[in-house]
Amino acid sequence: MKRNARGMEKERGFVALISTLIISAILLGLVFTAGAASFYARFDSLGIENKRVSLGLAESCIEIALLALSTSTAPSALSPTNQIVPVGIDPQGNPTTCVIESVTHAGGVATIKAHASFRGTFSAVVVSATVADPTVAPASFPAPPNIDIQSWTEKPQ
Repeated sequence: MKRNARGMEKERGFVALISTLIISAILLGLVFTAGAASFYARFDSLGIENKRVSLGLAESCIEIALLALSTSTAPSALSPTNQIVPVGIDPQGNPTTCVIESVTHAGGVATIKAHASFRGTFSAVVVSATVADPTVAPASFPAPPNIDIQSWTEKPQ
């Protein structure tokens, strides 16, 4: 090794250069990882928002079926199978719909199944409710509601 007048090695600049390159590569990797994580987090939050919309659409079908049950004198006549219900229009102008899969009656309890999808997310809801006959006069005033929700659950997919 060559030494300068003070007796120090000439390769000292080489070590500093290599150290700088290694530190720069590590920092570049960290910046890239943080950028990619925030980029994918955006799509995670978008998926969560789409899921909320699809759940709201499915619940709107449940509400439509409950309204029909509460006002009908013959709840057994309200048994749609895969009835598509238009709900509205999304921000891009596309129609949004939900599907009432079934309304079944057993022993005064109605079970309603509905589902909806929105931009690749899917939600399905099942509701069990006790339905009173709307033509029978209430025993007390003010009149109690003629539908009593027993359970309201989202089905896992």
